[in-house]
Amino acid sequence: MTPIVTPGPPPIFLEIDQAMRAGKMDRAMALACQALGGGYADPVLFSLRSHWHEGQGRVEAALADLERVRSMGPPNARTLAAAGRCLTKLGRLEEARQVLDEAVTLAPGLAVAQYERGFALDQMGELVAARQSYQHAMALDPSLADAPARLAALAARRSDWPQARDLAAKALALQPENAVAHFALIMVAMASDDFSAAEQRARQVAQSSLTTDQARAHALTFLADALDAQDRPDEAFAAYDAANRSLRHLFASRFESQETGLPFALRMTDELEKTGGREGWAPAPPAAGPTPAFVLGFARAGTTLLGQILDSHPQFVTLEEKPLLLEGMRDFLAAPGGIARLAALSDVQFEPYRTLYWRHVGEHGGDIADRIVVDQTPLNTLHLALIARLFPGAPIVFAVRDPRDVVLSCFRRQFVINPYTFEFLSLDRTARFYDATMRYALLARERLPLRFHDLRNEDLVADFDGQIRALCAFLGLAFDPAMARFAERSKSRSVATPSAIQVARGLSREGIGQWRRYEAQLKAVLPLLAPWVRHFGY
Repeated sequence: MTPIVTPGPPPIFLEIDQAMRAGKMDRAMALACQALGGGYADPVLFSLRSHWHEGQGRVEAALADLERVRSMGPPNARTLAAAGRCLTKLGRLEEARQVLDEAVTLAPGLAVAQYERGFALDQMGELVAARQSYQHAMALDPSLADAPARLAALAARRSDWPQARDLAAKALALQPENAVAHFALIMVAMASDDFSAAEQRARQVAQSSLTTDQARAHALTFLADALDAQDRPDEAFAAYDAANRSLRHLFASRFESQETGLPFALRMTDELEKTGGREGWAPAPPAAGPTPAFVLGFARAGTTLLGQILDSHPQFVTLEEKPLLLEGMRDFLAAPGGIARLAALSDVQFEPYRTLYWRHVGEHGGDIADRIVVDQTPLNTLHLALIARLFPGAPIVFAVRDPRDVVLSCFRRQFVINPYTFEFLSLDRTARFYDATMRYALLARERLPLRFHDLRNEDLVADFDGQIRALCAFLGLAFDPAMARFAERSKSRSVATPSAIQVARGLSREGIGQWRRYEAQLKAVLPLLAPWVRHFGY
């Protein structure tokens, strides 16, 4: 009988295997690209090419290859973890969470899946859940330096300086160049007023050849903070500007085909103007059932502070920057013409969106029985038309701060980059975005069936009791003494916004009038902001 000869794998597959066994991943990835170009199709080849694409910054292409892998066989936790990482990098955070939940369910002992899930949750502001995932990852793989580094950063954000220092030391013992661990130690140094040490460490990270481009930009922001604290505003502004220019370059490709904050704000204003006055909206009775309070304004205007003060009242529960309006935004605001359709919609037609809103509240807010939900998302200002249809007559707490301080602060702080915060990487566009948002807010007050209460940050600092008692009266509840203890409470809540450390310190005048130290750098945008300075009484 003639033996049956089974052909072995093509030579290129053997070469790839040898390269991977020898730890020569660059060689393996190059061979995988060559094999795919030659017509071969194999999950390993797509996985390797995905890794190559991601290393080159082509995250969409990397994700496409991972989707091919997923389509070619049973679920694989490592593939899912890699796909989740790519989705997180692309800002598709809800999708990332779903994929990474699947990965940790499939392989709960896979440290990288737990870590990537933690990072996605971190970016979403789900800090308690993120911390749990990082802790799982660290327990599963004690050699994974990124896990204690991220935990150190979370500890610093809640002002737990001893834990931040200890966790950062663990990460740096494993990986001395870990930028996130260094950032945690910079925050520790800044908190203890050791600004020179913070400056030195930030320069070290920024100048290291091992630092990624995005981490280098963040290092420059930390450097700028250290220089600012030493009253060196010219040098500080140059560092802020360099950091933002670098980030704008890194993220430009993601947003080149998306509508970012400024054009969106201009479109919302144009569409709302075309609906006419309040009579242009379909009659809508007050929403049946509970009505949330909305804390709006602009980023860095004091919304986080107000949200935490209200959350300290036993009758309020604050949900901080959660995607509660997701479906309504998608169906009515994402494409042109949505506000006109929104205005014409009957209350019966809109009820499903109200149901979805409360479902999301339940997902993010836990037990809210008999409590008033505070929806604290500053740039929901641009979604006021949607809020008016969901909850006619809803109370809007509008946070106000000197526009010059707001714009400077947005330009200086680090945000998770999305279509709105992308604008903050340019001082000119930050100012124009602020102007466009305030114009829309002013028009919304005239046109929409909502109730507004303005609260200036500077007035709150000067007269806490008086301002908060007036706010409670507007919201229909009595002042509670616990509201004065908001700072300590905020440390246990893992505040997700860039204001976390400031809120944990309590009321302070340190942020008032900061723009004066940068007046020369702000010169080009001050005329644009001047009408709003007058409008808000500064």
